[in-house]
Amino acid sequence: MSNAFDDDAIAAIDNESNAGTDKGANPPATIGHGSRATLPASTAQPAAPVAPPGYRQVHPLDLYLENEPGGGTFFTGEFMSFNGQTSQWSLGRDRNKRAIGSTTPFLVNTAGMAIGHVKCVDGKIVDREIGLVADGYQRKARDQLDDYPERCWPYVNGERRDPWRPTTYLPMRNTETDELLVYAPFSPSALKAIKHFVAVVRRSDRGGMDPVVLLGGRQFTNQHGGINYAPTFTIAGWEYWHGQPAPELPPIAVPIAPSTPTLAATKPKPIAAPCKGVGDMDDEIPF
Repeated sequence: MSNAFDDDAIAAIDNESNAGTDKGANPPATIGHGSRATLPASTAQPAAPVAPPGYRQVHPLDLYLENEPGGGTFFTGEFMSFNGQTSQWSLGRDRNKRAIGSTTPFLVNTAGMAIGHVKCVDGKIVDREIGLVADGYQRKARDQLDDYPERCWPYVNGERRDPWRPTTYLPMRNTETDELLVYAPFSPSALKAIKHFVAVVRRSDRGGMDPVVLLGGRQFTNQHGGINYAPTFTIAGWEYWHGQPAPELPPIAVPIAPSTPTLAATKPKPIAAPCKGVGDMDDEIPF
């Protein structure tokens, strides 16, 4: 049996490639019983992004992990809460609160995380300074926000309390009901728990999937010797958030910190802005 991919066929392929749209070009070569011969598509990969001089490329989740201390709104859906006194998870507020069971699975959208601060006065959120981790947003230092001097802080239970509270927005979806939710805590123990969870996710080979978690709590002794609870996120599986593999977040160029600070590089501390007004603030902050 003769080889169908002979010299004439190869020459025809070359002629077709070189002729472009020329009507006088030879017809395409065939292989076997008249099937059109095609050349393999190019497999060249796009060039990796290059950081400008003095910068380095960092994955957005790694940038969050590097900068997270201790460990309008971006989302639609119900807010979740965790009670550090009872270790109970719930949805909603006040009379509309619904308990969340320890066996209810939630799909976490880590690419949709947001971090920042919210300003709470008289028991209400009056301002937000929040950005998406995927966009490279970094939580601002406290002295970059208003009402920095302690004399500007409102009184809560007879003591001045900073109205700006650091928070992390962690979007989720109940895989049983498809309900969209977000967990946005203020407590340091909860923020550390989210950071630990993201570190575990970042070390995992996800294949474009997001983690399915079971919510729980762990006991710890607070600074006064009492018992409190911190939230836990136990990974029970992996699923696609949008039904297909999520694209990898592109790295972000961030300045390379000098090995030793110099006098010229030391930034003067900003002058505190005037107080914007103070008032009593409730212990529980509504969303």
